[in-house]
Amino acid sequence: MFKILANTETNRLYITLGGHLQEPERVEAVAALAREVAKLAPGFDLVNDIRDAYPTNDQGVEDLVRMHQFLLSKGVRHVVRVTKLLLTEYQFERVSRETGISFVAVASVEQAERLLDRSMDPDPANRVRDWSKVRKFRRIPVGSDHTVQFTLKGEELAQVMVRDLSAQGCFLVLPERFAGLVYEGVLLFDFMLEHHDLPSIRITAKVVRVLQSFSELNPCGIGLGVQFLSTSAQFTQWVDAYVMAFYGLRGPVQEA
Repeated sequence: MFKILANTETNRLYITLGGHLQEPERVEAVAALAREVAKLAPGFDLVNDIRDAYPTNDQGVEDLVRMHQFLLSKGVRHVVRVTKLLLTEYQFERVSRETGISFVAVASVEQAERLLDRSMDPDPANRVRDWSKVRKFRRIPVGSDHTVQFTLKGEELAQVMVRDLSAQGCFLVLPERFAGLVYEGVLLFDFMLEHHDLPSIRITAKVVRVLQSFSELNPCGIGLGVQFLSTSAQFTQWVDAYVMAFYGLRGPVQEA
């Protein structure tokens, strides 16, 4: 099963895949893709819903590679993938690495649309920021009283321990049982710092680094380098001021 639709008002392409796509259906899907992409301007965004799709065979993977290459040639900008089945997700991820198409993974179409709407919002206060390209912030090690909460692939997590913090992001420790859900690029929704001196504001964050068994102190944990997205100037200034005050009291720290 497949459904491919272009929204010319938002310049956004929607691809929904389900079940096992056999070769005749894949041929139809390629033709439908070409028709719908022709309605859009270069720089279009893609919401790819593969929650109900099963892993495909070698020929199907080759067709996926060609579809990715076609999308890149037509100027696709942001790709948000809605996932559920891990084997399907890993197969699509391997194809993405081969073709060089960048994507982020979320748990629902609604989350995908919210993310794309925010990245395209004309109000700079709401736009997704990549602070690593703007400036650097100081980073401090923090204790067990610093934790965070967020939603990962639809699962709500709380009291997740933070090891260090900056206004740009943090490094946190996740139990090893979540290893199959985290990888570079995955988004953490409703992310909030759980500390009385820090802002209780829900933001979106992105995993930018994953370390398995990253220290002797946490041999069974997963270390996640997390970048804060969709932050306001107030949030950034508040966290940065907290870090600088901490820095003044505790001595030298590393640059973020």
